[in-house]
Amino acid sequence: MKKNLVMAAGIGWILLTAGCCSIQPPAVSVREAIHRSELARTNRIALPLTAESREFVLQFLRSGRNPALERDGTISDPEADQDYAGLLNLLGSGNLAVTNLVADQKFNATAAFKPWFPKPAVRQVLDAREEYPLPVQPYAFLDTQGKHWWVFYHRQKRLTHVLITRTSPTTLER
Repeated sequence: MKKNLVMAAGIGWILLTAGCCSIQPPAVSVREAIHRSELARTNRIALPLTAESREFVLQFLRSGRNPALERDGTISDPEADQDYAGLLNLLGSGNLAVTNLVADQKFNATAAFKPWFPKPAVRQVLDAREEYPLPVQPYAFLDTQGKHWWVFYHRQKRLTHVLITRTSPTTLER
C-alpha cells in the first residue's frame, strides 16, 4: 500500500515537472515593432474589420511581419487564410460587444471565439509605449497555434481595436 502511494506521488511529480500542466503567463508584453501588427499606437486596427484592415491582418499573419517577406510577397504561413478566416469574419461583424468575446469572469472565450482562443484571456498587457497604465485592461488571447497574442481593447463594453503580436520566445539565447 505504502509502495503504491509513493509510486503514485512519484508519477504525479514527473507529470507536473514534465510540462504536462501548462501555465498561462501572468502578463503579455507587446513586442518590438517588427513582431506586432502596428508600428505605433495610432496604427491600431479598428473593429469591426473593414475589407482593407482584414487584408492587412492577413498579410501580417502570412508574412509574420517580416519586412523582407512583405516586400517580396513571400508567404511564411500559407495556412493563415484558412486558419483565421472564421475569426476574421467574426471580427468583421458589427456584433462586437465584450460579452460576445468573453463568456465569464474567468475570461474564457465564448463558444464563437473558442476555436481560436482555447485558453483564458490574460488581463495584464505590458506596453512600454503607453505613458501610463490603461484604465481598462484589454483582453489578450493566445491563438491555438501559439504563434500570436491577440490583444482586444474595449471601451463602454464594446470591442474597439485589436493588436496582434507574435509570442515571445520561451528560451533566451546566451
